[in-house]
Amino acid sequence: MFAHLSIVTLIIFSLIYNDKSRSSLSRLLTYILIIEGFFLNMIAFKSDYDYASNWGFTHKRLYGFAGVVWIFGLFLLYGYSYVSNLKNSLFTRNVAIFSFSVLLGINLVNFDYLIYHYAKSTTHSGIDYLYLSRLSTDAGSQADQLQKLMSEIEQEERPDIRKVQPTYTLIYRIEYLKEKYKKFDIRTFNFSEFSEYQKVKDLDVKQYRNTLDTKQYQGSPVNYEVPVHQQMAPRTITVTLINLEKNLVNHNFEVKNENGQTLVKGSLDTDSYKHTFGVGGFYLILYDYQNEKDKAVEIPVKKLRYDVLQDEVEKVIDLHSNTSL
Repeated sequence: MFAHLSIVTLIIFSLIYNDKSRSSLSRLLTYILIIEGFFLNMIAFKSDYDYASNWGFTHKRLYGFAGVVWIFGLFLLYGYSYVSNLKNSLFTRNVAIFSFSVLLGINLVNFDYLIYHYAKSTTHSGIDYLYLSRLSTDAGSQADQLQKLMSEIEQEERPDIRKVQPTYTLIYRIEYLKEKYKKFDIRTFNFSEFSEYQKVKDLDVKQYRNTLDTKQYQGSPVNYEVPVHQQMAPRTITVTLINLEKNLVNHNFEVKNENGQTLVKGSLDTDSYKHTFGVGGFYLILYDYQNEKDKAVEIPVKKLRYDVLQDEVEKVIDLHSNTSL
């Protein structure tokens, strides 16, 4: 609804902006359309505000607020220019300055920080831990999120899957920061990441992972009771790799279980593959080729661990959040 109202409001603005007639009737219609545009934009604001009040902030909702402010500004500037009979060039300049100010404000306001610290994103099931775990380091929340989630999981007899996957995501991301900044390199330095690294560098994420694994699994199989028909014919889920380097496409990959047994080895034709090995912990190994004595030799270039839970239907792995071999 919000998007539809905003589009209609912009259509109204385009109509009044392109109306060059100065007759009394035309001026009256222009004033009516300006008022209507304000009214529709107010409804759009109310829609976005209601969503944010009930379900917390998300990036889309915050960008929605910015869009409403920008549209209000367009109508105000045009209304002032229309009443004052200003030249179109002056109106265009004012719009450019105002638009730049809005864009600058968006960049100065830390959306990720607002989402986590002021209005956490929620769903019908409560706090959307998965969404929060994917916020950038600008939120400054990884240590706080991980400690709170682990505290809740440790008190649960059977871990809530809605908390388990976000916890693994946070562990992966913290491990990435520790690996990246264990040696300072100005070429890859990012102030936001480094600030977050200072907060998480003393966290024993290995212990957190072991605790989580113990809660989730009792060796093999997983703690969850797996129905007989699923044991005989494991579910097929799609594992999607994001930030996959182009040079690794069409090269080999390998999946092993926690005992080091190879479950599959083949060519990675796309950025995803089918996982048919049931639930538990697994290792994905990506291979590349290098020339040795005029021969192409296959070498492992990345190894990462991932966990498949009983209720998961899809797995997404961010390769930037894992450590290269």
